[in-house]
Amino acid sequence: MGQPNGRVIAGRYRLTRKLASGAMGAVWLAHDEVLNRAIAAKQMLLPPGTADDEAEQARQRVLHEARVAARICHANAITIFDVADDGGEPVLIMEYLSCRTLAHVLAERGHLSPAEVARIGAPVAAALAAAHAQGVVHRDVKPANILLADSPDGLVKLTDFGIAHVNGDVVGAAGPLIGSPAYVAPESIRGAEPTPAADVFSLGATLYRAVEGHLIYGDLAKRADVLQAAADHRIVPPRHAGPLTPLLRAMLTPDPAQRPTMREVHHRLRAVLAETTSSTPAPDQPDSAPARRPTRSRPRNRQPRTLVTTGSIVTIVLVFVLVMATMGFQPERKDVRAAGDGVSPTDRAAVATRFYHVLPRDTDTAWTMLTPRARATGRAEFDAYWDSVGSVTIIESADVAGRTVTIGVLVDHEGRPSFQRTELEIVKRGDKLLIDSIRRTTVRR
Repeated sequence: MGQPNGRVIAGRYRLTRKLASGAMGAVWLAHDEVLNRAIAAKQMLLPPGTADDEAEQARQRVLHEARVAARICHANAITIFDVADDGGEPVLIMEYLSCRTLAHVLAERGHLSPAEVARIGAPVAAALAAAHAQGVVHRDVKPANILLADSPDGLVKLTDFGIAHVNGDVVGAAGPLIGSPAYVAPESIRGAEPTPAADVFSLGATLYRAVEGHLIYGDLAKRADVLQAAADHRIVPPRHAGPLTPLLRAMLTPDPAQRPTMREVHHRLRAVLAETTSSTPAPDQPDSAPARRPTRSRPRNRQPRTLVTTGSIVTIVLVFVLVMATMGFQPERKDVRAAGDGVSPTDRAAVATRFYHVLPRDTDTAWTMLTPRARATGRAEFDAYWDSVGSVTIIESADVAGRTVTIGVLVDHEGRPSFQRTELEIVKRGDKLLIDSIRRTTVRR
């Protein structure tokens, strides 16, 4: 598509800005000139030199995704409106949702409470149950394909049916493993025919990641190690899932015949939600959406927003500090004391300060400052979060208490500044000081 900003495709859809991109395609925010509404346009990207047969297969996959999604009419699945022709290439015209993905939320927060996970999981399970009723197996359920809307009702939607399997369909038939093996059912890794039970496992792995803060096979980094762990079914027992534990164990059992159906998963997630919240959930129906979580970080907004310039960020920082001082807000101070490992509080404070000085522009350096424990969520999620941050400004100097450094920063996330107090546990590994854990608390937004 070249430089598409402002360009109109199919005489109707004006492309505005890129929302996301990957190896096989890109998604653009666009405006439907006929119906006067925002939509999302998903284009196909082919590397230079792609063979004609491979290009045709890619086109068929785009059409496949459209046809599959069109079969599923559900409030918790992204709607396909049209397949537009752009110079002979198909472009999916989809429902636009101001949102961010569950993957982005987990990159920011690490893990969620069982109640939050149940609120997110129940509508996803409902959408998948509707898909299964139409003979569709999604095959790519993972945090990156779960959208959390920036709306008062906290709407959750499932997206990306690009590799879905439909009964009797050749394009979505079983074949080489696609996607992250950490979310793929063991029988799918072995090349078995896709079944609804495989989606149950994938959703279980996704909910496990959300509540535990790491993948089901631990912090394995190499694909080969994950595949071996999957073959051996070496799933790390859940420790933080609470009332979700029995359901997760059932969803992640190696025998697909022993897993619950997706409709059963939906009902059990709603039961967990009823147990873990004081409010009564809405009547049990497949298209129910979760209640808004008041403690959840505000989801990523993909709508165009006024750009926050460097000058305005400086102004925001000054106003923010002045307002806090005027209101009598004072940061909690900790006694500066050594941790008994020979590392001075000054050295620990310097590590925390440097970490935020290199971000968000230099994630490579920031990544090297983390221990394996702090890297448990994975590099992709780490990069995804910091790619969405425009700037970080230290506005509260570091306080040191033992191994913990507390520092206050103003984070410009998608043009929305928020003040975060961050606790970094800094440990000595050999001759290096590394960050072993990061805990963020939003104080003001």
